Amino acid sequence: MSGLKRTVRKALASPSGMAGTLMLASLVTAAFIVAITGPDSAAQDIQNRLAGPGAGHLLGTDQLGRDVLARVGAAMRGSLWVAFAVAAISGAAGGLIGLASGYLGGWADVTSQRAVDALMAFPVIVLALGVVAATGPTKTGVVIALSVAFTPVVARVARASAISRRSAGYSEAARAMGAGPWAVVVRHVLPNALGPWVVVVSTQVGGALVAEASLSFLGVGAQGAGSLGSMLGREAQVYMSVSPWLAIWPGATLALTTLAANLIGDAVADASTTPPTR
Repeated sequence: MSGLKRTVRKALASPSGMAGTLMLASLVTAAFIVAITGPDSAAQDIQNRLAGPGAGHLLGTDQLGRDVLARVGAAMRGSLWVAFAVAAISGAAGGLIGLASGYLGGWADVTSQRAVDALMAFPVIVLALGVVAATGPTKTGVVIALSVAFTPVVARVARASAISRRSAGYSEAARAMGAGPWAVVVRHVLPNALGPWVVVVSTQVGGALVAEASLSFLGVGAQGAGSLGSMLGREAQVYMSVSPWLAIWPGATLALTTLAANLIGDAVADASTTPPTR
């Protein structure tokens, strides 16, 4: 665990890690401040529909007079919730599958990896669309769909890490001293395989944000103020010429949030590959 803590500390201390953390913390803080002090994202003010940014509505209003700032804040919270849920679920499922596959080997490895190969043969969006068709176009359905689509990548990385740790000297020594398979996995393989697992999970957040926005943009994810992608859908396109802020603000928020998540993921990846200083 010391190696994992060292990687996280180095990532947060790096320029990209600090920039990404500061950006993400600022966006999340702003979203919750808007939720607490701002207007209801669903409240309509027809008399002020399509009003430009001003004192009453800092980012303007949409075609129904709803406050764009409140809607962007609610949409960002919804998109981040989906992204972190996908990263957590796919990370846990992929980590367990890869760990079991890499350590056990044999028929368990062959069976699980053929299933992983089959899932990886489909593009993420195509596979997610298929799962959403079965689960329904809800936020829960999107989380399930993207978790299924992102799990194979984590499983493949966890498997490679488990294979290398299984044959390492400390694992062989533990087995020679009479330790059982479960003890070897928990005490030696798993702690030393956490580094690559954390790297791949940290890079999943940005991808999950874009994938969730894509599904919502296509109309099969969370709608309304539940997703930044849905705010960039048909309504924003229809009123783009007269009210460009309907697309500018959610688009900029999505870009900045994804950039922040990717900066953090890249910082973690760089920290894990940089040898410790002596």
